Amino acid sequence: MVLPIQKEIKDLLEPKDKWPSISIIFPFEPKMSVHNELEYQMERIVENIKNEIKGKYTEEIVLPILDKLQILIHSLDYSTFKKSVAIFVSSKMEKIYYFDFAVEEKVIIDSTFDIRDLVSNKKDIHSFLLLVISSGRSRIYMGDSRQFIRISSVVPEHENEPHIQLPCRLAKSADPTRRKEIMLEKFLRQVDNGLDIILKAYNLPLFIMGTYRVSLHFKKITHHADRIIGFISGNADESDEQKIKIAATPFLSDWKKVKQEDLLHQLDKARELNKLVTGIHDILKHVNSKKAGLLVVELNYSCNTWKVKARNGILLEKEITDSPIVIEDLVDDIIEKVIENGGDVEFVEEGLLKDYMHIGLIK
Repeated sequence: MVLPIQKEIKDLLEPKDKWPSISIIFPFEPKMSVHNELEYQMERIVENIKNEIKGKYTEEIVLPILDKLQILIHSLDYSTFKKSVAIFVSSKMEKIYYFDFAVEEKVIIDSTFDIRDLVSNKKDIHSFLLLVISSGRSRIYMGDSRQFIRISSVVPEHENEPHIQLPCRLAKSADPTRRKEIMLEKFLRQVDNGLDIILKAYNLPLFIMGTYRVSLHFKKITHHADRIIGFISGNADESDEQKIKIAATPFLSDWKKVKQEDLLHQLDKARELNKLVTGIHDILKHVNSKKAGLLVVELNYSCNTWKVKARNGILLEKEITDSPIVIEDLVDDIIEKVIENGGDVEFVEEGLLKDYMHIGLIK
């Protein structure tokens, strides 16, 4: 059973003196894994929990909580298409939540678990796209920490045409250099058009590799400049896949910087397409309408000086209200709603979103 994330999660995660609380975040993709393997992994986690709390609490306290945990584990939904699961159990409450993003395994005993901890525990596979361009052909690779595979290849159209249709003035031109420049530009536009499909299918940081001359030409004609993170200099004609991967490695070493730059590009593009919502007021209205998206927020950004009143919406703390409901942090509330509605959340360094009021939601 899939349960929405509610504010009672805070009560669940607060340690209650001598009563332990247990939080488990776990990769859970039943459609991609063998049922028995998942069950074995959960049994391993439970056994580790038993060993950790052994001797810290009496059996009278521990056994009922462990029984609840076992019941929750046996009730996991193996028909879900989600990617991860969170299980929370204490002496008073037990909950299961399913998420659309992958996570690293994590177990917390007798400690609070903040919603930001959950987001920070997402698995980052460092996926990227690399477009390798030469005068003879282009190739697109998709890489991450586990693989580096070619997903597309393009050769100039004129290589397959017995008679190239050029303007008469160019066909009569005796300047071979000019002819080469025109044909290179024609090929690069062909490559750039092919990027449309790739970038719609894979929303990943994009790097371009080629000689200075080819890269300069491509930078001038491309319609995807907003998606390009960097240009890698290299003679792609002479490079095999292993050499290409090695040449790209230094540009990927600071993955945090790569990811943040890509997120900023996405925000800029969303604003250009009128698909960006910024500011606490407008974002809260948007997520309350059950619409998911990509939320980008600065680390440690919070709004704990606001109050909410059901009829009048958001009010400043200093404004007079008869019975306001105090919200500890509106940003956490927004994060919960985005995740609950199937969206995604990413954090960036403080100050990077000053032009977006520190928080932005891509519709």
